[in-house]
Amino acid sequence: MLARRITIVLGAVVLIGGYVLMNVLAGMKEEPKKMPEIDKTPNVFWSVVKNDTIQNSIAITGRVFSRRKIQVLSEVQGIYRPGTKEFKDGVSFSKSELMLSLEPGEMKMNLYAQKSSFLNAISQVLPDLKIDFPEQASKWEDYVLAFEMEKSLPELPKVKENKLQLFLTSRNIYSAYYNLRAQEITLSKYQITAPFDGVVTMSNVNPGTLVRRGQILGEFSDPTDFELDAAISAKDAQFVRVGDDVNLTDQASKKVIKGKVVRLGSQLDVETQSIKVYIGIRSADLSDGSYLGGAIRGRDLENVLQVDRNILDNGRIFMIEEEQLIPTEANVLRYTETTAIIAGLKDGDKFLNQSLNGAYNGMKVRLVK
Repeated sequence: MLARRITIVLGAVVLIGGYVLMNVLAGMKEEPKKMPEIDKTPNVFWSVVKNDTIQNSIAITGRVFSRRKIQVLSEVQGIYRPGTKEFKDGVSFSKSELMLSLEPGEMKMNLYAQKSSFLNAISQVLPDLKIDFPEQASKWEDYVLAFEMEKSLPELPKVKENKLQLFLTSRNIYSAYYNLRAQEITLSKYQITAPFDGVVTMSNVNPGTLVRRGQILGEFSDPTDFELDAAISAKDAQFVRVGDDVNLTDQASKKVIKGKVVRLGSQLDVETQSIKVYIGIRSADLSDGSYLGGAIRGRDLENVLQVDRNILDNGRIFMIEEEQLIPTEANVLRYTETTAIIAGLKDGDKFLNQSLNGAYNGMKVRLVK
């Protein structure tokens, strides 16, 4: 019994001693060092808004086409006979110079015969004019004396009296006159002259061949007067006006060529959201179909800021206030290939001048230059 008590007492002493020893050892253990908190505030590049006037340059490309190009066709039928120059590709003609001549056949002789009959008809009414209209007779007599078969039909003397007009009409003077004028016009179509200074760009006829009425004989164009049509965005069109200067470069020869905006298209291309702009060019260094690139000197943009377009986030620019980001809708007037031109920002304000992934409203940043 005594042994049992001794055992219980010893066990209690061991437990209490172990507990005390454990606490002593625990108190001797060093506390773990706390790791310093990591500062996750990003360093960012920034700039100050400084609005300015920017020269507006709108890039364009396109092919040029002769502004004055016509198809040469025949309104009559005849054998083609060459003149001093053949109507061939590359041959130049001055304005009003004969390009093509067709043989009129019997038509010229028939015209002379009709003129003779007309002259005879006037001669027959002269005695009646001297009696009934003596004050008008001298005009008609002078008309007969000055008449020349080889020359174009001169205009008839002016008639103011209705009675004389009826008299001449009854003698078929007027009908004969206008029939002759129609024949002269038809005869003139056997000779085709150049409507302007230009060059033959295509020929479909050879000397000695029969040319039929309505046949296309070739093409004739002005080699110095060209037009380029290009597409610009609908947003850029507001900065372009007729008369604006255009600097162009021939992609083949690398020559710099000047032009001017001559007109703007009125229809919007729904698919590309673009509008046509037409550039007039005067140059002897171009050929029909030449490919040109350049820029329109559009209306200057005042009180604007030009930034790298990559810093915009879905059309927003991040302003910086007290080292916090404030997203602001950017009023972008136009984009270039690498930049955006923005209006409406206040001079002196700070903005984020870089692209920052995960940027949000109120985000803390550290400003670096």
